[in-house]
Amino acid sequence: MCYYSVRMKNERERANAWSYLAIGAAIEVHRIEGPGLAESIYSKCFQRECDLRSIPIQRELLVPVEYKG
Repeated sequence: MCYYSVRMKNERERANAWSYLAIGAAIEVHRIEGPGLAESIYSKCFQRECDLRSIPIQRELLVPVEYKG
């Protein structure tokens, strides 16, 4: 296996591990708070849950988007 394949595999495994942790935190927020709340409330709860689980996140980053040229 070449270096690039190994590196990509490691990056994929790391991304999968972080995804698993983040989804677990999101499920916990939904389990506690239930459905029907505003997105801003879920966002704050998710931030807190990630803090409690030592999951580093950044909220509402600016992402450059080009639309229709």
